[in-house]
Amino acid sequence: MAEELRDLLVGPAVIVDDEVNDTATEIGAIRAEIERQQIPVVAYVAIPDDNALRHWQVSSMIIVDWDLTGEERLPGVSTPSVLETGIAQFIKRLVDSVYAPVFIFTREDVELVWQILEAEFDAERAELQRRIEVRAKSAVIADVLAAVTDWWVKHPAMYALKAWDRSYAAARESTFREFEESSPSWPGALWAALEAEGSSPGPELADVIGRNVVNRLPSDLFNPAHLHTAMDLDGASLRRILHRQAVIDEVSLDGSTISPGDFFFEEVAGDRPPRILINVSPSCDTVARAGESLDDVRLLLLIAEPMAPEVLKRARKVHELYRAQKTTEAIIWHVDPLGWPYKVKFSSWNTLSWSEVKEMRRGRLLDPYATQLQEQLGQYLYRRGFMALPERAFEGLS
Repeated sequence: MAEELRDLLVGPAVIVDDEVNDTATEIGAIRAEIERQQIPVVAYVAIPDDNALRHWQVSSMIIVDWDLTGEERLPGVSTPSVLETGIAQFIKRLVDSVYAPVFIFTREDVELVWQILEAEFDAERAELQRRIEVRAKSAVIADVLAAVTDWWVKHPAMYALKAWDRSYAAARESTFREFEESSPSWPGALWAALEAEGSSPGPELADVIGRNVVNRLPSDLFNPAHLHTAMDLDGASLRRILHRQAVIDEVSLDGSTISPGDFFFEEVAGDRPPRILINVSPSCDTVARAGESLDDVRLLLLIAEPMAPEVLKRARKVHELYRAQKTTEAIIWHVDPLGWPYKVKFSSWNTLSWSEVKEMRRGRLLDPYATQLQEQLGQYLYRRGFMALPERAFEGLS
């Protein structure tokens, strides 16, 4: 196993197996090997309470046995027991609660386990394999760490998560150590300064910390060799990825904060919205001032409308259109998860209060896209007209 991948094993290993404390068993040998690598083990001999799951976010690996009875099963048994159904339900709750791979190491028939999981999740096996791996204990006992890290390499999203966690933890520690050298009271000092200038101190303090941490991340954070496993994407999948990297959906936003890039539209069934409003107000204008409530804050909203289908017949034509945007308008590509482009005309805008639009917020366009839109609007507002040069002025220049 490459040393680089070994370094990704940060945090305790979680094992749920009724034989985990028995050194004579396969899982006992697996536990011993993990502990030999100086990785602490958190062991459960039965399905834990769901309240325990929130502590598993920082685990190096999660290993679950399929049969916690310790009883031998006859070969070819195909009917799931009540206990197996409980295990399947627990794994479903675990996958929903913790974004991490779940390794099921078992003595049971691997194919049978997959069949029960497919029924419990009501999902295809290929979809489940994004987060779940089922292996025979006998197949991993020789080198469990290799089995875990080899799985990461085949799943770029999980590799990226582990690589990010490792570097982010180091950058976060560096940030807090340096701030504390100034004063242990630094969070309160920044909060007071932000509050005094009329900002929303909670989001602004988080932004200060976030910028400091992110700018400490190393340039070689990810190894590209582990990221190109699945690049055979169709256009629709690529558009959904581009949407996710540029937009945070409303369900993940704090309802008490407003930001440039927030966009609004009324619910539509099936088709795309005919009009999207995009907030381009400066950040300092999106907080309530003295004597105001958040509902009183007024927003400058650009109006975006879907582009006509005839301009989207050829990919090359769309790309050329994107590169040749006019100074009086902008094309917004990322607000629609299906990738349909919207056009903003800077002469078309409105001002509404937060109370008038908050129920219609559908997401937030992130930087640099939101900032670019603000800058394009600024260039439009302050543009100067120039006298057009007559064609004859160019005669005789050749």
